[in-house]
Amino acid sequence: MEKEKKIEAKNIAYFQALANSRASLTQLGIALIAGLPTGLLMTWLLKQASVYAHIVEFKGFVYVFAFLTVFMGLIGVSSFFTKTVYHFQNFFSALFCVLIVILTFFIWMLCYFSVLYIKANTMFSPSGLFGKIIILLSVVIFLFSIGVNIYLLHHRLKIGFSETRTNKNFLAVSGVCSSKILGIIFCMVMLVPPILTQGKYLMNMFGVLCILGISIIFPSPIVEFSYLAYLKSKSKIYWEKAPLRKIKTSAEKIKLKKRIILISYLVLSILSVYLVGGVFFNVLPSLVIVCVVLLILISYVVLIITWLARKIDDKKKLIKKRKMKHKRKLMNKGKRKEK
Repeated sequence: MEKEKKIEAKNIAYFQALANSRASLTQLGIALIAGLPTGLLMTWLLKQASVYAHIVEFKGFVYVFAFLTVFMGLIGVSSFFTKTVYHFQNFFSALFCVLIVILTFFIWMLCYFSVLYIKANTMFSPSGLFGKIIILLSVVIFLFSIGVNIYLLHHRLKIGFSETRTNKNFLAVSGVCSSKILGIIFCMVMLVPPILTQGKYLMNMFGVLCILGISIIFPSPIVEFSYLAYLKSKSKIYWEKAPLRKIKTSAEKIKLKKRIILISYLVLSILSVYLVGGVFFNVLPSLVIVCVVLLILISYVVLIITWLARKIDDKKKLIKKRKMKHKRKLMNKGKRKEK
């Protein structure tokens, strides 16, 4: 009985932490920040592809994406009504899960578009062999990943979520994303194909990598957020409190500025690859195109190395803190025994 109570307490602590961090209803604003721009971009790209590249398969998707984009906008607007959102947490938690699924579809479709892209007004056909293989591969990996995450959730509920995993919710760190192997794979995929193909299929390789990444990483939050929405409908102990307005410290402001700069750079670099490799491919000298692509690739490698170094440093600091905490506990126990 005691063991079962401990496991239950661990699970409650984990999902309460999840509700107040990664799956917080304050994240509904993502619909406006990421969902709406991505939806508008995809609607425009699909329209362009169906008209100028004569991709008939995309015609129906234009209306689907237009509807989903409007829906994203409405979700984003609803995030401003904080009292209503936190009063009807069951509904908005389910809506947040829908948001994540739609956003996953948006990003997947954007990556799939880059996979099919060849040059201005020229694309691989989605109904062709290459297009079908990518869809089949991503769907199989996505469904397999969903199955694995459901199994892992079931297993963790049986043994109880660890304190480390609970704390990671607040640190907003995913165990999958912190893997060094993914960093190495990213470097290999980004560097090897451009060297072998002289940069000809750079965008296609980047798209394939992103699709595989989405299919592996995104099922984890989808499964956990969905289960949290289910728990919220069963008990109010998983409900989160409405956030209080807090003044950001100078360190938080600097961190936010760095994130904005990084996101802006990634968007601009991808846009540069699109412009250089597609729109101005026949206008610019080949040396200029190669230099631009190589500089962007080198910058990505530098970013990955910096990111990995920071993660290792953070891990060392965490281990040091744990050791200090353990020493303090031992010292306190020693003092108590002396008394």
